[in-house]
Amino acid sequence: MAPTTLPLLLTFLTSIFTLTTALPRITVTLAVELSPTHNTTTTTTTTTTTTTNITALAITLNLTHPHPIPSHTPLLQLDLNHGLTPTQQYSDSALAASDTLGPLILTHTDTNASDARRTWTAHRDTQGPVVVRFRAVPRVVWVLPEGIPAGVRGVSSLGDGVREVAVGRPERVLAKSYFAVGELKRWPGWDVELGEGERPFYVYWIGELPYDSERVSGIAKEMHGAISSFFGDDTSPFRAIHEYALMSPVRQYDLWYREGVAQFYAIVAPFAAGAVDRSYFVQWLNNNAQSYYTGGMAGKTWQSVIDNYWTSVPNVKAPYGVGFAYLAQVQGLIAQATNGTKDVDDLVLELYRRFTAHEQVQTDEFLEVLSGLVGTEAAEASLSAMLNGTLVVPPTDCFAKFGLRMVRKDGELFDIGFVSAQQKIVRFTSNSTRAEEAGLRVGDEIVRMWGAWGVSDSLDNMMRVVAQRDGREFTVEYWPRSYEKVENWVWEDDGSVTAHS
Repeated sequence: MAPTTLPLLLTFLTSIFTLTTALPRITVTLAVELSPTHNTTTTTTTTTTTTTNITALAITLNLTHPHPIPSHTPLLQLDLNHGLTPTQQYSDSALAASDTLGPLILTHTDTNASDARRTWTAHRDTQGPVVVRFRAVPRVVWVLPEGIPAGVRGVSSLGDGVREVAVGRPERVLAKSYFAVGELKRWPGWDVELGEGERPFYVYWIGELPYDSERVSGIAKEMHGAISSFFGDDTSPFRAIHEYALMSPVRQYDLWYREGVAQFYAIVAPFAAGAVDRSYFVQWLNNNAQSYYTGGMAGKTWQSVIDNYWTSVPNVKAPYGVGFAYLAQVQGLIAQATNGTKDVDDLVLELYRRFTAHEQVQTDEFLEVLSGLVGTEAAEASLSAMLNGTLVVPPTDCFAKFGLRMVRKDGELFDIGFVSAQQKIVRFTSNSTRAEEAGLRVGDEIVRMWGAWGVSDSLDNMMRVVAQRDGREFTVEYWPRSYEKVENWVWEDDGSVTAHS
């Protein structure tokens, strides 16, 4: 099997312009650069060896805009990080730009760490189409050699095996893809062929799963289909929920919407389509609600969350919780303002329509559409309260269409119970913690433990820690909650309907 490249882990340069002008037409051309042909010479013969090893991608951006782009206006931008992973942070000399008047000299500025973005401007106003050329060099080369053991396979988000052709926007096809190689298992089985017109949906894993893979994979397929159908996408087999919640140009500031929509519709769309039952739906709603109310971040301003985003698990998780709770609140506000004729679906689908039309979609556009549904005063008040850290409490009847009402039921604050440094417990979070009561002590070495992200997803989850003391390993299990209760809201049946039951 020929060598190929792993994802380049880059965010492709994207053109941006003033907010009052139309976006340009952008054509992207990718050309692979191959390692040179090698000649091997012996005393009697010369052997030519041809290789298909990809060494880089040569990228050409052709930007066509109806008007000249002023020199003070951003021409190109690049996110400097993809999550915690640095992108290929191109220098000015790495980009070759020109227009009909000749070469363009590009200079860049970097924004602060919370935005982590590089923006280029040209030394003069542009004239005619702009062409930008640069190279993307892979950081890792993935090679599946000849003679690999039976059962070893390579797959990616693009499908089974090595895919050399994929259609889509490069920054989403490449940067959003996952790759795996090994003794992979697949659902449905490797010998199962797709039926005519059936959309591909596969689940891959290595080893033995601790749950029923057949059942979980089937549910995942139903949920994927339900979410795709809601957004009117019946053609893209590899799209994930986040692809429907994107804003553009991308900013860290809009994470509350992107993650909130992902959480909200991962719950609501499958139930509305009949992919999951009512008890599962209500449990999932309440798990997400308590994650927001008891997670320790309720009451934090949105700017403080963004400024400290990568400093702790609660900060990273905050956009999911606050976004979900706020969209539930917006659901109620819209239903009340329109007498139930419209809901948050209308808002989200309109923003998605704008995104697919390559229009700007950010928090300001969210506010604009919401204002058209509930009025400017109510829209601005709700958004401002959320951003300022006011506890988000949806209207009691926000999910009345599902026969649910919201009631207050205070819950214990999430608390692992200890603080660790260099894999050792250095202190407990209070004078009385369930972690210490379970047997952990200052100085214990943490060998492994459940992730804080997942264990806080439900009030029923237990924490398991494997620790070492005096050379001996031991396991403790405890409820990762403090003795302090905080305001918590849950949904329960209102007794009015049994729809979708």
